[in-house]
Amino acid sequence: RHLQLADQLEEVIMRFPAHNLAFTLVELILVMALLTIVMAVAAPSLARFFRGRDIETEAGRFVALTRYGQSQAVSLGRPMLLWVDPKEGSYGLDEQGTAPANRARVAGNRSGNQSGVNDGTGRFFELREHSSIEVDSSGRLSLTNGLATIRFTPDGAIDETSVRQFFIRDEDNGAIPIVQSRNRLYYEIGQRTNMAHARR
Repeated sequence: RHLQLADQLEEVIMRFPAHNLAFTLVELILVMALLTIVMAVAAPSLARFFRGRDIETEAGRFVALTRYGQSQAVSLGRPMLLWVDPKEGSYGLDEQGTAPANRARVAGNRSGNQSGVNDGTGRFFELREHSSIEVDSSGRLSLTNGLATIRFTPDGAIDETSVRQFFIRDEDNGAIPIVQSRNRLYYEIGQRTNMAHARR
């Protein structure tokens, strides 16, 4: 039975000459042109998608640093400051009374797609090139050395003078708010918004 099926398959293949099974040059050019058009249409959407992923990653990193700052304040028994420099697109964590760690190293030097630790301690971060951080200046704004700050007391609580809300934005005006929780015990990621609509 297997031999019979193999013979039938061979007969079907022999009915179609080899030159009929290949693509012509014109067909290949048409397929390539269609693929080029599809990629040209899809490229802007893909770029927006990846920029959106960048600010989601950055928001997660910022919130993780707030949790780390709280735990460090408790374990060291000293106040910790999470500072934000919107102009330079950087933020970091230091003990209160110390200068922001290596802040001058990246002033005016936002390097392409590199974002992350710059001083080797895991406490200093630089935003990606197409993203920025804004401080909600409504209400009281705590400034230390000209920087917006979140202050964690030695018991891990958030000081009342701390900034209550930040926005991490991309260049398409998409923004992710980072806000204090309702009970004001920690910071969390809020619902993503479009800053252009929010300002109207």
